[in-house]
Amino acid sequence: MNIRLVRFRRENSRFIEAYWKLKFAVFCSELGWRLPTSKPEIAAEDEFDAVGFFVGAFSPCLLGVIRGVRMVDAIPYYAMISHHFSGAGSCFRNRTTATITSLAVLPAYRGRRLLQMEDGVNTVAAGIATELFRWLRTQGICYVVANVSLTRAVYFFRKLGFRVIDPATSHLGHPFPVVNMAMSIVPEPDGNSEYLEERESKILGAEGFDVYTSRHAVSREIDSIP
Repeated sequence: MNIRLVRFRRENSRFIEAYWKLKFAVFCSELGWRLPTSKPEIAAEDEFDAVGFFVGAFSPCLLGVIRGVRMVDAIPYYAMISHHFSGAGSCFRNRTTATITSLAVLPAYRGRRLLQMEDGVNTVAAGIATELFRWLRTQGICYVVANVSLTRAVYFFRKLGFRVIDPATSHLGHPFPVVNMAMSIVPEPDGNSEYLEERESKILGAEGFDVYTSRHAVSREIDSIP
């Protein structure tokens, strides 16, 4: 199967419209989110699309997509992560941190190693995430933060290297409990790289990741992204 990864911004109308369609299909039709729409079965543009860095997997239609937003441009779910920018010893700085949002993959392409990359064969979700991290590094980004559903998605982000930085909570408009996670995407990050490990250890305690997330999750078997 020939799958190509494409980097794009809001200005590319063909790719951005494919993103809005996939966003509606996964988040609204499948997962039950209540997102604004611009047309039937097309998610409306949000305030972060204009500054987003997108990576899509095409073959030839859009199979999966992910969006990164540099915090110097805008901060999705700011109220949920703002405390990390004032805490003692925090590694996060606006100029070197980005948020990861809108990761969506069509159901038929989840969990399958279909994407040939330099480091081997990846799943679509892992491939687009890896490509986005490469792009963000060229923008001076050292850390990425994601607000992750406590479904199968949380295990995917953990495998990528993300660490839990806040307790599980409910999010207005979100059908599942969520948890904030973060990781470094550079070998020698700018800031206190021990911050993430310390935060996770404090939150998980003796339970460890699997027990903590399973206890708070709706179900580990929910067929959510990725």
